[in-house]
Amino acid sequence: TNAMLLLCFWAMATVLSAQPLFKDPSQPISARVADLLGRMTLEEKVNQTLNDYFAGAFGPSVPTDPKGQAAIASEGMRYLFKFCRGNLSDCIATRNHFQTLAMEDSRLGIPLSFAEETLHGSLYAPQYPMPINLGCTWNESLVESVFGEVAWQASVVGINVGLSPVVNMFPDPRFGRLQEGFSEDPHLTSKMGVAAVLGLQGPVDDPSGYLNDPNRLSAVVKHFLGYGDAEQGGIDGGPATLDEQTLRERYLPPWRALAERGLLRGVMASQSAVNHVPMHCHTRLLTHVLRNEMNLSHVFVHSDGGCVISCISSVYKMADSEGAAAALAILAGVDMDFAGCSYSQLAPEMAPSGKVPMSALDRAVSNILRVKFATGIFDRPANVSMRRPEELDTPQFRTTAREAAEQSMVLLVNRGQFSEEGSLPLVLGEMGGVRSMLLAGPLIDDINSQNGGYSHGGAPTVTFKAAAEAMAAEFNVNLTSLHGNTNGSSGVGDVAGSDPAAIRAAEQTASVVDVTVLVLGDDTKTCAEMGDRESLELLGGQPELLRRTAAVAKKLVLVLVGGRPLTFNTFGQCVEVPKKDGAARVGFPWDPSESVGAACEIPSLLANVSAMLMAWRPGAEGGTALMNLLTGRVNPSGHLAVSWPRSAGGIGSQVPYLQQFQLHHRETYQEQPSTPLFRFGFGLSYSNLSITKPVVLDQHGALLNGPADKNATVWVGLNLTNLWGPDATTVVQLYFQQTTAPVIRYYQQLVRYQRVAVARNSTVEVRIELAVAALSFWNNRQDGAVPGEVGWQLGEPGEQPSFKL
Repeated sequence: TNAMLLLCFWAMATVLSAQPLFKDPSQPISARVADLLGRMTLEEKVNQTLNDYFAGAFGPSVPTDPKGQAAIASEGMRYLFKFCRGNLSDCIATRNHFQTLAMEDSRLGIPLSFAEETLHGSLYAPQYPMPINLGCTWNESLVESVFGEVAWQASVVGINVGLSPVVNMFPDPRFGRLQEGFSEDPHLTSKMGVAAVLGLQGPVDDPSGYLNDPNRLSAVVKHFLGYGDAEQGGIDGGPATLDEQTLRERYLPPWRALAERGLLRGVMASQSAVNHVPMHCHTRLLTHVLRNEMNLSHVFVHSDGGCVISCISSVYKMADSEGAAAALAILAGVDMDFAGCSYSQLAPEMAPSGKVPMSALDRAVSNILRVKFATGIFDRPANVSMRRPEELDTPQFRTTAREAAEQSMVLLVNRGQFSEEGSLPLVLGEMGGVRSMLLAGPLIDDINSQNGGYSHGGAPTVTFKAAAEAMAAEFNVNLTSLHGNTNGSSGVGDVAGSDPAAIRAAEQTASVVDVTVLVLGDDTKTCAEMGDRESLELLGGQPELLRRTAAVAKKLVLVLVGGRPLTFNTFGQCVEVPKKDGAARVGFPWDPSESVGAACEIPSLLANVSAMLMAWRPGAEGGTALMNLLTGRVNPSGHLAVSWPRSAGGIGSQVPYLQQFQLHHRETYQEQPSTPLFRFGFGLSYSNLSITKPVVLDQHGALLNGPADKNATVWVGLNLTNLWGPDATTVVQLYFQQTTAPVIRYYQQLVRYQRVAVARNSTVEVRIELAVAALSFWNNRQDGAVPGEVGWQLGEPGEQPSFKL
């Protein structure tokens, strides 16, 4: 018996000693990567850099032919994208089949990575509001919760890599992908980006180590660098010319914020060019800045779809062959050729006969393998468990989606605010309330437009129309719905809404009902990737529908849907409000002092609008959220994360907080002021909020006397009072204005903000921490802060006192 035990122990020790180090989960990732890399052939290494865009590659089912099976077993596919087709069970079965082939039938058993878009939702789950919505919440904890739920939903179907978030800033709203970013501001984008990646990956102890939670994803943050710059008039993929100060103060901060928190594991290169060099072969930015300067040697750099060949060779003419393009990309720092096959041509480009040293390929493969080890797929069974649809569409997920939509919608206009006859909220039902309502517009039941781009199917969406019908039934309101789109998707013709008969019907109904709610804006063809526009005006017949219904309606509420600000100049740009007519101004943000030149104050299309609310792309619970806001069940708390221009011609000049100059003598256009229609950070609520002039406190809570040391941390103190109205939440915003500097500084720069809840008829003390070093700027080196002023903003109209620092 003892001999048998000794034999068993010997056999077990022999097996354990024969196990490769890379299969030992107790080892650090760096050791496992090095061990595996040393066992791989050149072909196996090259195969790791390839990706298969699975959409349509084999249809709805897994490949059954020997060639298709062999492609997996020979490790020809290392990273599958868009692999799910059909129902949830089919998706998981497809994933499990491919992973089993990779782990059991290949020489080294290297698992596949499974990637999916996770911009604002996952497969078979409710779609959350788009990032532009989330930016307007100014709520980092909510954003982290949203992406934490997305990570869980994706991981349980076998996904380990999420392609998100987008931390680009898009200063030109004609660009159709503005909705994919959080904000035009680097500070707000940085905060939202960190929150999103924390949600996807969870907190980490080591940025190159293991994820701490099996239900998290490795995030691929998009798009490095300068993507969506305004230089090309809002055209997707246009090149950017960025001076060093702009690059470092405006475009790099979100990436630095992620790097400093140890959160940057994966990066997708931009499809555009920066300073005349395509990003996919930009050695300075991808290697010298990203990897070396930011200390991110481990970061996995992911190409954009097919961009190794299209962005280098066919578009920018930087290489004369696919192999030469692949060599440029991998030498610059791109690790994987996503949705392309250019890296399959790397073998002939390898040294000594070619230009690519083995060290460049080893770097790329190491970074790809590091993601696989970090997400645990080497150490778990090939198969993930089957899931029921209701597990991915839970009441908790619905609640988060609804709260995100509620907090993201921005109330822009509310006539009669703070009076008993205010336009919003609506009082429904009997006892003098709204008894009849018209809901009209081409987007009242357009699921795609409500969810937005990069959405996934599989879970129901509560449309505006469905939510309005439920509200009408609850309060016994006679609801008429007109001009809707019943097929769930719309093109330019549908969203334009130019049917004269439909417009006449809406006009006639609006003249007799108590309130009219119009839902207008962009659909997912007119605002999306490859959905750029030359104009920001309402499309087709929408201006006519708005003009005619507003002229006859007792009360008209305009709800805008889409991913960009829209303008209202179709029938002339302005109407002038008499300066003494204070009542007419209540609920509008425009300052009478801006009435210069053409005396433009209120765009003509808004002259008869009672209230206006921007819903953006509010997702699966957007209908419920909208009704909760309109009826006062929820007090609006959203604040604009982008500036809202008066016209497309004013883009750029109408972003005063980012201008590098202050307009002299209130210079303006001949047709309109050079100020935005709604400034960045603006947002109304149903409450009348008041704020005291801020003071600066030192670390002991005492008033700061004299300038603060550049290494000090100070606290900005103020009191916020809810004078009238329901419990409210607002965003206190701090802006910095340099008084003197050796280079031209931004006129106003957002440096801190804080969401603050304040109950009715109460006052709360607000303390905002501010490190003086955060006010530093780039002057050919990272300079310390110099004296300046910090001003506050609630989002509501009014003066903005400032204080010295």
